[in-house]
Amino acid sequence: MSKLDVVHVTTVHQAIDARIFYKECASLHKHGLKAAVVGPHFAKDVRDGIPIFPLRKPSNKVFRLLFSPFMALFVVIRLNPKIVHFHDPEIIPVAVLLRLMGKKVIYDVHEHYLEIKSLESKIRLLNQMHKFMLRIILERVPSLIFNALVFPTLSLSDAVAGHDKRLVLVNFLGRETISKASRGEQFQSYTKKEYDVVFMGSISLMRAAELIKMFEIILKERPNSKFLLLGMPAQTVAWIKDQRLSRSLKDSIFFHEKVPHLEVFKILSQARVGFNYHPMKPRFKVAIPMKVYEYIAAGLPVVSSSFPELESQFRQGEVLLVKGDNQTDYAHAVLKLLESKNLQERMSAIAYKKILEELNWEAASEPKLIALYQHLLAKV
Repeated sequence: MSKLDVVHVTTVHQAIDARIFYKECASLHKHGLKAAVVGPHFAKDVRDGIPIFPLRKPSNKVFRLLFSPFMALFVVIRLNPKIVHFHDPEIIPVAVLLRLMGKKVIYDVHEHYLEIKSLESKIRLLNQMHKFMLRIILERVPSLIFNALVFPTLSLSDAVAGHDKRLVLVNFLGRETISKASRGEQFQSYTKKEYDVVFMGSISLMRAAELIKMFEIILKERPNSKFLLLGMPAQTVAWIKDQRLSRSLKDSIFFHEKVPHLEVFKILSQARVGFNYHPMKPRFKVAIPMKVYEYIAAGLPVVSSSFPELESQFRQGEVLLVKGDNQTDYAHAVLKLLESKNLQERMSAIAYKKILEELNWEAASEPKLIALYQHLLAKV
């Protein structure tokens, strides 16, 4: 088999993950570089000209951690690519082996794993020792050994790397997706506004409880309001339904199961306001909620927690950003939009124009990714 330029490797995400396949690999293919993906998939496959080499994803997490990286290693060795671009911290040990074998290696750091995996023991010294070891394994070793570290946000790169090997590739939507989402003919029949507020995606029970508080405040001001929860886990849906809510509040909350990526815009466009809430814990301070861009692409004005990354991208006239955890503040921001159709249309149009022209994958991230690959390939 002829050498591939780049193989993307994941043991956690699906092989056709939006960032890995439809952004990074698609960019490679578009620019004439030979790319493939090794990751969880139902069978050997070729999509959009990109081959997929499947890994069986064990149902047991311990087995996945122990065996999946080495299963991926064997496949990568057989494919013999010039560059290996991997996406999960559990792959670090075999990625080190690949680097020692002379491969160019890129580590795509999706989240602030040091915060996610830290212990919460009552013994402070134990927490500190655990965090120190994690920092060595998850941050220091990759920074020293791998050819480049890729991050979805600038603040995450500052927290983890802070050196010349880092590259920030914000996980923006692609221009084609943005154009189709709210302006394409296939969505024009979905302009009827059935819901006042939509919240999309997974959510913890703690955040769900805060969300319900906000709904209650809005309902007092607008008794006929309707709230849509889209793609929420079954456990959270069951928990909300089990709560002792007033009849009017229960009747105002609607649930919709998760739908395929492009179909989601049909559902979102039926709402007046897109909403996002996160408490600003350390792991969230370095993140960007992608649902914000999806709301905007669907033509919705947005109310969101004030993430540092969003503050750097949007002005208050484009997205309403709320600081803190007071649900009354969030409710007032949502009500401000619901009370003015003109404000809804103006904010959504301004934000849409911004993501279509500036904050999209092709404009902001793709050129940097291709430049990195070309730089490394020149050294092979």
